[in-house]
Amino acid sequence: MKLNPDSTQHTIVDTGCSDASANLYQAVSCSFYDELEALATLHRICTIRYRTETGEAASIESKIIDLYTANKSEFLKLQDGTEIRLDRLISVDGKPVSFTNY
Repeated sequence: MKLNPDSTQHTIVDTGCSDASANLYQAVSCSFYDELEALATLHRICTIRYRTETGEAASIESKIIDLYTANKSEFLKLQDGTEIRLDRLISVDGKPVSFTNY
């Protein structure tokens, strides 16, 4: 999707993005990552809202047991084995995810 440059109304035009460009990772902010690390260290159950690979909103209550990097993306792993790419997060314990600006 991109803005139509020929329009003063800035309508959205579908550019037929490939799956590769749609899957580019957007890093979360350092401060948000630090909060995730703290939750993992405290072994605290938290409410995690995120988007699935199909874009649907989902929610789960679990402990974060690991944070790791794979294929140039960051992930969290929950106690039940669920793995969530960090840029799919919506909020953790009610705090909205924040991203880096670069």
